[in-house]
Formats: sequence, C-alpha cells, structure tokens
Amino acid sequence: MTSQTSSSTSENEQEQNEWFPVAQLISLRELLFITRRNKWVIAFIMILMMVIGTLFMYFMPPYYMGSSFVAVNAQTDTALNYKSVASQIALSTSAITSETNVLQSLELTDRVIKKLALDQDPEFTTPRFSIVAFLAGLFTPHTNSGLSHDEIVHNIAVTNFQSLLTITPVPSSYTFEIDFQSKFLRKAVLIANTIADEYIALGLDKKYAATHAVNQFIHGQLVQLEKNLTDSQYKVEKFREDNGLLESIYHDVKTDLTQQELSELNQQLSLAHVARVAAESKYNNALRTPEACDDVLKSYVIGQLRTQEVDLKDKRAELSDEYGPKDPKIVLLDAQITDIHEKINTEIGKVVTSVTYDYQVAVSVEQDLKKMMKNLEAGNGTIAKENIELTALQRDVAANQAIYQSFVTRYNQTLDSTDIEVPDARIASYSLAPLSPYFPKAIIIIPLAFFLGMLISGITIYILETMDITFKNKKAVEVATNLPVLGMLPRMRYKDAHQEHFILYLDALKNVFMSLNLTYGVAPKILMVTSSVAKEGNTFFTYFFAQALAKNGKKVLLIDANLNHAELTQQVLSHDIDHGFHEITNQQVNYETLIMKDLHPGLDFIPCKPVNMDLQESFGSKAAMEALLARLRPVYDHIIIDAPPMVNGSDPILLSEVVDLCLFIIRWGYTPRDVVKTSINMLKEHDAHLVLVITGVDFKKLKVYDPTEAAFYNK
Repeated sequence: MTSQTSSSTSENEQEQNEWFPVAQLISLRELLFITRRNKWVIAFIMILMMVIGTLFMYFMPPYYMGSSFVAVNAQTDTALNYKSVASQIALSTSAITSETNVLQSLELTDRVIKKLALDQDPEFTTPRFSIVAFLAGLFTPHTNSGLSHDEIVHNIAVTNFQSLLTITPVPSSYTFEIDFQSKFLRKAVLIANTIADEYIALGLDKKYAATHAVNQFIHGQLVQLEKNLTDSQYKVEKFREDNGLLESIYHDVKTDLTQQELSELNQQLSLAHVARVAAESKYNNALRTPEACDDVLKSYVIGQLRTQEVDLKDKRAELSDEYGPKDPKIVLLDAQITDIHEKINTEIGKVVTSVTYDYQVAVSVEQDLKKMMKNLEAGNGTIAKENIELTALQRDVAANQAIYQSFVTRYNQTLDSTDIEVPDARIASYSLAPLSPYFPKAIIIIPLAFFLGMLISGITIYILETMDITFKNKKAVEVATNLPVLGMLPRMRYKDAHQEHFILYLDALKNVFMSLNLTYGVAPKILMVTSSVAKEGNTFFTYFFAQALAKNGKKVLLIDANLNHAELTQQVLSHDIDHGFHEITNQQVNYETLIMKDLHPGLDFIPCKPVNMDLQESFGSKAAMEALLARLRPVYDHIIIDAPPMVNGSDPILLSEVVDLCLFIIRWGYTPRDVVKTSINMLKEHDAHLVLVITGVDFKKLKVYDPTEAAFYNK
C-alpha cells in the first residue's frame, strides 16, 4: 500500500512538472531565453521605474541632516566636590542606553523647542501624514482631550521633532551621534548643535540640582543642631544666674567621694548619649538604605564583590551582542552575577545586623548609666538640688556640643569623599553644513529604482510565463506527451498557397513525410489527421500534405470525414454537392461514383456534405468503416482522412480504431496544454497509434524558445 501511494505521488509530481514546466528549476540557458523573449517587457518596466525614480527626486522636497557628536566621559565626576575627582568607573552598556534615552527624552526636546521657538515653526506644527496613524484614527473614537490649542500645537511639534531625531551610539566608544533632519539646511545644523548644547546644559542642571538638594539638607540639619546647642547653653547660664551660681562649683567647693563619682558618671553618661545618638543615626540609615550605609560603603569584602559584579555585567554585555540569552556562556554569566549579588546581599545583611547590635548596646549602656545616675542622686542627700539640676543642664550642653561637632566633622568628610556619580559629557564635534541633501539621494534612489524594476520585471515575467499554458517548442511537447513530433510547420493561410514563401511550408511537409518513412520504414497507408480543438490547422495540413504526397508520385485518396462542418470540402470545391461521405455505407451512393478523380494529379477526393450526425450513426458500426477502407486500401498508396477535432465528438476515436496512424495536430502557442493532454489520453485509451505535428509556428519567435529548432527550419 505504501509503495503504491509513493508511486502515485511521484507520478503526480512528474505529471505536474511535465504540464507546467515553468514550475521546474530552469537552467541558466533557459533563463536567458526567457529574458530575451520578454526583453520589451523588461525594458518598459525598467524605463518606467527609472522615470518614476527621476520624477520622485525632482518633485520630492529635499531633507538635510545635521550631525553633531557628544562624548560621555569614561569616568564619573562628583556632584558635591567641585574638584572633580575621577572615580575611574567605566560606563556600562546600561549607562550608554540611559544616556541615549536622555538625548531622546521629552525634557530635552522641550528645552530645544522652547529655545528655538519651534512650536511656532510651520515645519513642526503641521501634523505629518502617517499611514499607521491614519488607520488607527479610523478605529479610534474622537473625544475632547481637554487640551488648549497651544498645548495641542506643542504636542504636535514634539511628535514631529522626535520623528526627525535619530540618536546613534558610535560602536566601541562612548560617543553619540545626533542626527536631525529638516527641509532647510541651516535649520538642520542649528537644531543638531542646539540639542548637543542643551544636553550638556541639562546634565549640568541635574548636577547642580543634586548638589543644591544635598547642601540644603545638610545646612538644615546644622542649623537645627546649632539652635539646640545655643538653647542648652542659654539654659545653663540662666540657671546659674537665677540661683547665684556664677562660679563653677567644681573648682570652689570641696567635693567628697560621692560628688566625684557623680561627676565621672555624668561624663560617662554624656559620652554614652553621644554614642547612642550616633549609633541610632547609623541604625536608621541602615534600615532606610542599607546599600548607602557607611559601614557597607567601607566594607572591603562588599567593594571587591561589587567590582566583580561590574566586570561580569560588562563581559555579559559584550557577549550578548554575539550570543543569545540561552547560550551556555550567557547562562553561566547570569548565574555568576546572581551568586555575587546574593553574596553582596548577605554581606550587607551582616553589616546591618552588626549596626543593629551596636545600636542596641548603646541604648542599653545609656539606660544603665541613667539608672546608676538616678540611684546615686537618690542616695546622695547632701548634694544640693541646684547642683544636680545644673549638672543635668551642663550634661545637655556637653551632649549637644558633641553631637554638633560630630555632625560638622561628618559634613566635612562628606565634602571631601562623598561622590554622586553622574556621567559627565562634552561636545565632541558640532555639525557642519552638509554639501548635499540627506534625502532624496540619487546614489540611493536610482539603484533602488533599478532594483525594483528588476524585481517587478521578474514578477511580471513569472506571471506571464505561468499564464502561458500553450506549447512553444518541440522539446516541451515531446516531454509532456511522451510522443514524437514529426515536424514543425510555419504559420500559413490558404491565400499564401500561391506565394513564393509557401515553399517553406511544402518543405516542412516533405520533412514530415520523411520522418514517417524513417520512423516506420514505410509510411503507413491509412492516416487520420485530427486535433484537440478547431482552428489548429489540421484541415489545411491535410489538404496540402495530400498534395505533397501526390506530387511525390503517390496515388492518394483524400477523405473529408468532418460530417458537421465539411471544412475541407468547402475549401477544395467552389460548388455545392448533392452527396457526401456519410451516404456511402447506407448504400444510397456507391463510393466509386462519389470519388472525385484527379482533383490534382494523383490525388482523388471524397467530399462531405454537412449533416447533423456522427460516423457511428452514418456507418452503423465499426465493421462497416473497416470494410470500406479494406476495399480502398489496394487501390491507393495512401488514404488520408480529415477528421473533426476531438472537442466536436467521438468521430476521431472511431476513426483511430480503423486507421494505421493518427497524425495529431497541435497549434503552436494556441492549444492549451490541458486540452492537448485530455485529447491524447482519450485516443490512447482506444489504443490509437499517435504521432504529433506542430502547426502555425512563428519561427522568429521560436528563436527565443528553441534556437536550435529555429535554426534548423530557417536554414
């Protein structure tokens, strides 16, 4: 079953390739023939496309492009330290992408539009036509957006501006190319340079804004701490003044052992309070932003891990251009980055835990000292209440003084070491006036028009060749039908029979006869001529082929068996006849009386009178037809029967069973392939012996289909 199916499939494929040869792979030689016979189609399309390209360049308004370059430094500068200490941290791929987004951002676009007043320029305030936007507008309901006219115009200007802007990172560098298109040369240059200037200005504004925000925060904290210190000092002096304690009791009053312990404990409590405030500040910072915690930033282990993470990310960015996300190398790098990130988080967690523990210890120490202070104060009845209150106020002064000095020291350290990393940039090159428009360019339009012309020509030729379902060369006929072609006859008409060039047709007839002799040794005696459809030249061929045989010394009988139309009789005889071929077998007329002797020397003719019947009805049986031909066979060297086309009925099938050979006519460039296939298969089903003859050949056109055959017949 499987073998039968595969065999059937192969036969179908072979059949399809035979009857539709355009679908087959063609050789270079055949491609050249196809090009040659469609040269005028190619020439017309190429000229048309070149004309369209020329008109496009002539009528299309030119666009000029201004191109400026900005370079982002490979290190980061400090926003707080104006000494610009380089951190030597290279920009990663993500940083380059971020800078590209900044150059294309709405903020930078707004700055350029406002600076150059582009929202008042018709080139930018006129909506640009877009097929996508047009189609989207058809299916989007129109609603009132609530925007004013100026806001709508500004939005249109922003959209048009960004559609004309192109930002391209220069490979293997930290440079960006800023390209801007405009119908006006100087405007394109001006806008490209303004974008570069505003990008630098925007970076400086961001840096100054960050510096100002940090300074404002630190300044506010210092003011508050200074106020707290001043208030505590004022309370001490006020208490002394109110209680007459203008001199220090620690130098003038002799203290005992309890007072000394109280003084030492007071000092310890002040230090514990300062330590607790510092630990609390560090603890709160660790909870809000663990990554920015001082202990995290100072951690050597975390610093090394972050350096490794940056190196791995840069390596992955380089490999991602060459490998996909599922490549083993990329997967391995992702795993390593994830592992290092987890280690960093683990180390940060340890630091946060340590800071939390330090804070809890500081709180515990301060609380313990306070309890000891209370116990000591409660047990010392000899110390004056004023001294205790003064000591507390002095303790607050000392604590505020320590906190203030600590914050000032920390602020100075921040000014010297803290960096806010903002990639700095500089203008690498301003745009110069271009020498020629960016668009349209003849060096692009003309080759593009040529390419489109070739593409359209190829498609057109393919369509034309595919739609041509007729035979145009001998080889295609023989391959498709698996039958021999005896000859190819030029296109002729009856009025050409007396012209000099008709000798070409007669020579072709001789070649057919010679091919018959070569194929069969001796040409078959009884021949039938038929075709698939009418107007294929089978009657014309039959008449002149019979004449050619007669002129060659043969005794030939020509029979018109086309009962419905009797076309041969109408062409041969100029008068009407009373009896025809269909009356022979019903014994109404003796065949001998019906034969017209010597229509031409050596050529007899049995005419036909048009009747509405077929041979089966006329002869009654196949045996009657065989009997008639048996009586005629000894008399003539050749009997040639002009049968009707296959499309007219079953007469050719009946005749094919009683003749020696069927000459099947195929008109060059006229008969559809599938019609030929159907007709030949019908005859083959009745075991007809078939050979093919191609008529109506245009040998000038044949040169581009089969130059070998054309040369043979034109020699």
